[in-house]
Amino acid sequence: MRTITVFASKQDIRRNITTAATTYGEIRGEFTDLLTEGMSAKIVVEGSSKGTVDSDDYVLPTGDFTILLVPTKNKSGNGSN
Repeated sequence: MRTITVFASKQDIRRNITTAATTYGEIRGEFTDLLTEGMSAKIVVEGSSKGTVDSDDYVLPTGDFTILLVPTKNKSGNGSN
């Protein structure tokens, strides 16, 4: 078992998860509530050589580590003319 610290930068919230999970898909549901409605985020694993999580198959680092939820900009227009 190891501790994963999830930090949602926009809300300044930290959550610790104790898990034996080995892939991102196994832990994804543990912190999706930290994303505000309509928010998309880049998932960054601190200290990982790969950096950004790009799929549920992403293999998590061994030992304790931190996941950063970094808000991304919406690429679509805002609907105003």
